[in-house]
Amino acid sequence: MSDATDIGRFAERANRYARRLVGRVAAVAVVLAGVMWLLIGGLIWSERQAAIGHGLVNGRNLAAAFAVELTHTLDRIDGAMDAIIRRMPIGPDGTPRLDDLKQWGDDFALLAHPAKYLGLVGADGKLIFSNNTGTKTGPNGSSPVDLSDREHFRIHRDNRNAGLYISVPLPGRVAEGKMLYFSKRIEAADGTFCGVLIFVVPPIELVRMRERIDLGTRGALAVVGIDDIVRVRASADHPDGSVGLGASVRGAPWPENVPPGGFGSYTRPGALTPIDRLFNYRRLDRYPLIVNVGLDLDDLLGEARAHAWMLGTVGVGMTGLVCGLAVTLVREIRRRIAREVQLAAERGRLEQARRRIEEDQAKLSIANAELVAAVDRAEAANQAKSRFLANMSHELRTPLHAIIGFSELIQDRVPRTKSDSTIAEFAGDILASGRHLLELINAILDISKVESGTERLDESPVRILDEVRASVVAIGGRARERRLTVDLDVPDTLPPLLADATKMRQILINLMSNAVKFTEPGGRVTVAARIEADGRMLISVRDTGIGMKADEIALALQPFGQVDSSLSRRHEGTGLGLPLAQRLAELHGGSLTVDSAPGQGTTVSIWMPQERVG
Repeated sequence: MSDATDIGRFAERANRYARRLVGRVAAVAVVLAGVMWLLIGGLIWSERQAAIGHGLVNGRNLAAAFAVELTHTLDRIDGAMDAIIRRMPIGPDGTPRLDDLKQWGDDFALLAHPAKYLGLVGADGKLIFSNNTGTKTGPNGSSPVDLSDREHFRIHRDNRNAGLYISVPLPGRVAEGKMLYFSKRIEAADGTFCGVLIFVVPPIELVRMRERIDLGTRGALAVVGIDDIVRVRASADHPDGSVGLGASVRGAPWPENVPPGGFGSYTRPGALTPIDRLFNYRRLDRYPLIVNVGLDLDDLLGEARAHAWMLGTVGVGMTGLVCGLAVTLVREIRRRIAREVQLAAERGRLEQARRRIEEDQAKLSIANAELVAAVDRAEAANQAKSRFLANMSHELRTPLHAIIGFSELIQDRVPRTKSDSTIAEFAGDILASGRHLLELINAILDISKVESGTERLDESPVRILDEVRASVVAIGGRARERRLTVDLDVPDTLPPLLADATKMRQILINLMSNAVKFTEPGGRVTVAARIEADGRMLISVRDTGIGMKADEIALALQPFGQVDSSLSRRHEGTGLGLPLAQRLAELHGGSLTVDSAPGQGTTVSIWMPQERVG
């Protein structure tokens, strides 16, 4: 195999073998995937058909149950109306008398539930009596209500054999809202037309069984006349039946000419609400009404669709697995063959690589040793700096405390006479300079601890409102001297923050001190805090001061950075307040941002992470 010709022949035979094997593996993978997807498709289709079949059976049963209930209700109303008409006295002038009508109305209205009102209309179409008004006249003592134009009056006047008539939902002239008007003809013994008896029924009362049967989250129930006009409609989104009354559902796939007792089903978006539903309808045997029950297809097919998604996901995963295994197998064969062909050439390159690795390892060892030495030197320098700062702090603080104490003593003890006023002024200058120097030393020590990584947090739940108020007290004197207004916009309901209370107060005092320092007399400083939509807590200090440019903001965030570094600058300071606040915020896992423009003030925002809130 060392000869170049032999290597070429071997490579050619290996490649031919690899191509044949790839073809076989691909064919097997395609066959397996095809069979698997045929099985998955069959399962999905059969489960969907089973869900629809179950919905058809359930809907058919519900439609039948509602039809039985509605038939009983209508029979009760029809019987009550017949009883009243049979026992109703007719006057000599052919007009039903009111002698016992009110009593009959009170008695039979209970038997005719769910009728709400009973009315009697004379042969001239004028309302004689209604237990809604209790008089012959209209509401508020007006002239009698004329119902001669109503269909439920005219049909009995013109047709002796109309029987029980059920009107479309109509706005009442005596009753309020849309109602269904059940009417029957009243006639004398000789068949003369004497008037019409009317029962007024709220539409929703006809399907009270709807309250005891679950039609699903978006199911609907409607009672439709054979004239295709909706008499009653109730759904989950409108259970009071106030929507769709009187609407027409005519048109495919709504059936035409359904015979008494006939039933069927269809699927379509609702005519009144665009929801895909499976409808099952059944016409009543003795009344011209059709009960239509609509079940939400999403409810019916929800489990089947979930199973389909699950099977599809499994199918995709299995297909990917088969393809992945096939690809992996082919790649492994090709890799092995190629590796055998290249093995001889690789030996030389491997030897060269080994030598280069040994050389690189030697260089890395030297570099690593130098890096370790540099790290040791940096650590030693850092420790030396920390010891120096600690010693310097201790050495400087002791005499400074003495200077501050003696200057306070001198300032308090020197008699307030004209001759001693200069001494008192000098003592005040010494006191102010000593305090300023002490603040500078403390700030340098704090920022050094943070940057060296030796600073630690003493964490506890902190109420930001308490810290803000304490900080306002700390800078209150300077704010009053400059006649500044300090506003707080911190809700009392703000959740606590897991933080170091001392360092949070230090952050707030530094930011408020800067705001007071750089705001002209008569200006305003606002401290606010709130919870953002992402759960972080935002604490901001906004002033109406002189503001900064973008490059000045970057400078102000550097330790000892002074935006105005001239000897005659108007605003004194060490340039450590803002950088120290930023380092302390980052020590809590938060961040600090500055938004400012010359002449428009400055807003400094502290963002605390969500896990520290609450």
